[in-house]
Amino acid sequence: MRVFQTIWIIPIAAAIAVFSGCGGDDGQQTEHLRGSGNIKADLTGSCVGFCGKMSDDGCWCDDLCTTYNDCCQDKASVCVPVAGCKVDCDCDQGQLCTPEGTCVNGFAPAYCCTKAGCQAGWPCTNPDGSKGTCAGNPPPPPPPACKVDCDCDQGEICAQGQCVTGIIPAYCCTKAGCQAGWPCTNPDGSQGTCAGNPPPPPPACKVDCDCDQGQLCTPEGTCVNGFAPAYCCTKAGCQAGWPCTNPDGSQGTCP
Repeated sequence: MRVFQTIWIIPIAAAIAVFSGCGGDDGQQTEHLRGSGNIKADLTGSCVGFCGKMSDDGCWCDDLCTTYNDCCQDKASVCVPVAGCKVDCDCDQGQLCTPEGTCVNGFAPAYCCTKAGCQAGWPCTNPDGSKGTCAGNPPPPPPPACKVDCDCDQGEICAQGQCVTGIIPAYCCTKAGCQAGWPCTNPDGSQGTCAGNPPPPPPACKVDCDCDQGQLCTPEGTCVNGFAPAYCCTKAGCQAGWPCTNPDGSQGTCP
């Protein structure tokens, strides 16, 4: 009876020893299983959030997966190595930097505090690795439209890089319309006084027919618009029945 018990005890002890040997270091067991082809190797599953390790789908996302032929189908596009990646700010905005130095797309954006596109109120990482909160990074302001008043229309003032209309005109000394005696600004920013650049004088006239139809000629020889049209009898547009002036200055009636 004792011999019979010994015969059964020996195989059981050997079996225990075999199973105990397989329960050693987890890393060695994993490498052995990957090498033996017992890990999923059908190129399905995703590496999103699993770069550098095994995906929950059973495929791998590390540098050895190409050796064992067990990479997830999107490993090449998701786990893109970037030389020198140490913090999230080394990657594109929204990507995170894994401990292996790889820029990847996570389940949620990993913002860099100092890059454009940091969503206001979201946690972010600074270039030195410290944590912060996105301030919103508004778009850069437009380039200044002006530097001095002369960059603007005559009479406008240049304020904080923008041309605006002030309470009183801000004249440019070298532009037409600078009112004589008024302070003005030169194109180089220096101050001066308007010399008067008046607009060109209107054409001289002697009678209404020297002016545009409907205008009258003043005693000073200037064509102006009066309260009522001053017709020239011989010009087109003379309203029938209205009084008019002939080119010789005599009065008549529009035909």
